[in-house]
Amino acid sequence: AQRSREYDAYMHQRLSETNATILYGRVLAHISEYSLAVQHFQRLLRKLPVNHEDRPNIHYQLARMYRFLGKHQQAIHYFKCAKLLYRRLLPQHSYEYGTVLAGLGTVYMELNDSKNALVVLEQATFYYNCDSNNYNTETIFHFNRLSYAYYLEKQYDRALELNYKTLIFYKSKMPTDHPGHAQTYHNLGLVQRAMGMVNEALVSFKEALRMREVLLAPTHPYVARTCYQIGLLFEECKDYSLAYEFASKALRIQQLKLPSDHSELVLSNELVERLSILNNMTV
Repeated sequence: AQRSREYDAYMHQRLSETNATILYGRVLAHISEYSLAVQHFQRLLRKLPVNHEDRPNIHYQLARMYRFLGKHQQAIHYFKCAKLLYRRLLPQHSYEYGTVLAGLGTVYMELNDSKNALVVLEQATFYYNCDSNNYNTETIFHFNRLSYAYYLEKQYDRALELNYKTLIFYKSKMPTDHPGHAQTYHNLGLVQRAMGMVNEALVSFKEALRMREVLLAPTHPYVARTCYQIGLLFEECKDYSLAYEFASKALRIQQLKLPSDHSELVLSNELVERLSILNNMTV
């Protein structure tokens, strides 16, 4: 009960500090209406004065929307704009500067540039002041990004350690499931699968999927992302029927929510086609 009150107070403070027009765009993103969110934030940029205090945040939000749409070069452009604007406001806006670095690092990860991603994310760790142990949901979510970068760099032990540390935080500090908690389980599944811990990976992915289906829209691209990984796992176990079921679910969601040339949609389509052939061979 005490944890719930503390969390409610924290979220109330966060919401009260967020501009309503920016919050509206973030709500659009939460329901995966990324193109509408881009239109909203672009409209705000056109209307606001050049020196308006919200412009750095709007550039940051635009970068996020373009990343969600798989338009990575546009995302990098807006992240770099936000980075430049927030750099002028240091040290008062160190946290926001760290957030921008974290977003930029995430784009590099999605472009499979894990070395640059790790450099930028470790810089973000400094601005987040993660060494102080004064964690909140945003700084802990940064650990999710960092653990994924370690995973991409095949530093599995470091990734595993960070995932377990993050799980402890969510279980001890959060009153309910949280999207970041689901991401931790998703990342943990990736690392466990890479380390040959197949059964453990399946448990982690299924827990991530359960949380995402409860916390996000059933057709959210993050639901598809976890379904795709479960499909890959079942393919490796030669259970092609179950693999096809999860891969098809991922593809249906991505066809509904993502551009046709999005890299994740392309991968899911390739997996479904491959599994269709394998299923026919085993009949």
